[in-house]
Amino acid sequence: MSYPPNPTKPMKSIFPLCGFLLLLLLFAAGCEQEDVEPDQNQDTVAGKGIRKQQKYLLRTVEWKSFGQTAAYTYNADSTIKQVGQVDGNNAIYFTYQNGALVEMALEGSDYKNNYAYNAAGQMLTWTRAKKQPTSYGSTYLFEYKYNGNGTVSEMDYFKINEAGKQLVYHNQYEYNAQKLLSKVTATARNGQKIVWTIESYSEPFDFDPWVFISHDLSEKYELYNYPVLSKLTRLPRKMTKTVITQGQPARVEQVLTTDFTISQEKLEKMVNSIEYPAHPELNASSEVVYSYY
Repeated sequence: MSYPPNPTKPMKSIFPLCGFLLLLLLFAAGCEQEDVEPDQNQDTVAGKGIRKQQKYLLRTVEWKSFGQTAAYTYNADSTIKQVGQVDGNNAIYFTYQNGALVEMALEGSDYKNNYAYNAAGQMLTWTRAKKQPTSYGSTYLFEYKYNGNGTVSEMDYFKINEAGKQLVYHNQYEYNAQKLLSKVTATARNGQKIVWTIESYSEPFDFDPWVFISHDLSEKYELYNYPVLSKLTRLPRKMTKTVITQGQPARVEQVLTTDFTISQEKLEKMVNSIEYPAHPELNASSEVVYSYY
């Protein structure tokens, strides 16, 4: 899958491995909000962690800049079964029960991701825990709340260990007139805020959200998670990360942009760029290419 975490480097063992599970997320475009039609995916049935590609099945994701490729295989119903690293020995597996995605994990990782849903099929919790219980290490829990139209309104991120259940970030979601996500504000226990502002989007295209969701707990988890992505038919082109610390002026930490090549609702290529206004020497870009069955 090709996820959007840090677009400048592959993930530890299996590149963000999910093609865009391995994502390099980012987004590009001008500062003015584009005049777009309301996102039609608001009425799309995408419950229990499943929203399959309707027109195309992704075959591979290739990170040109890093020389790595991930290959997708599918179940008979076109849900993703496995994402494997070409010429490698690591893979991400998806487990389904009673028509719901219940687990996703990287074969070589100590952790697994489990998902639980309400009666309407909305994801209530995402739990990242050790595959084998131990007396050390932490469990990470994400709890979701929704608006009346099914979009995410809030998400709480907790860390659970011997010290108990501790809130790490409280995330609040805002949407524009087109019902597209426009801002996510993550507030830490100490009052510090991280604000992701989405300034523009790609044109619509056909995709399975899991292609852009990391198997790991990566940066941008606030955006690249199933409840958020399952309500979109396009991805951000330009996004800004602003950090607000009490008693200090707000500072723009990152500007992420992506140039999309899309043909007949098929994503063919992404060129991701990341800029650090305070440290331009760290600026970088990468190219990701997609092929289909």
